[in-house]
Amino acid sequence: DTGMRKALTLLMLLALCGGGFAAVSVKSLEIDVELDQNGGAAFTENYTLNFTSTFELNDFKEKAKKNGTSLSFWEADFNFFYPHFETQSNSHENTNIAFDERTGYPTLKYTLAQPFARLLRDEQRAAFFTIDYRQFADFIDGSTIVIPENTTIKIILPASAQVDAGSVLPPKSELNYNELTLHGIQTNSLKIF
Repeated sequence: DTGMRKALTLLMLLALCGGGFAAVSVKSLEIDVELDQNGGAAFTENYTLNFTSTFELNDFKEKAKKNGTSLSFWEADFNFFYPHFETQSNSHENTNIAFDERTGYPTLKYTLAQPFARLLRDEQRAAFFTIDYRQFADFIDGSTIVIPENTTIKIILPASAQVDAGSVLPPKSELNYNELTLHGIQTNSLKIF
């Protein structure tokens, strides 16, 4: 009986201290990648989260206020919250974190130190970029690019740019003039021009 009370007390303390007992999870992640004329990109990552209880939501809101705009604090508290397109050779810059108090959903905005896309040629009516598959390093599993079902990546090209017909796009991708949407795909061949 005493052992059972101690175990219940320990479980309650773990839950109250936010010791990772019940974790916030990502319901969906929408990433907008807005390319500029030089191949640079502005990234906006919008997180929709699942909370298992009101307590968990309130705990998240409290941590969000405490973390403020410090990316390192957010990353320490929530392992899912980080710049998904940052690589060892291309670090993030100009980070901005917004938190919607009403919904409890955070948004991460950033740019990269190096261009995201490489300009192949710039013609009078169109600019042609290439995006190397290695830019999707965070989504590579073995030799396959895996964008989960709960994740949508929208690549928005400059107004004068277009996706070339020679691009190798996966079956679930959508192309709408200068916007390419990738959602729930697995492919070992992604070549975007």
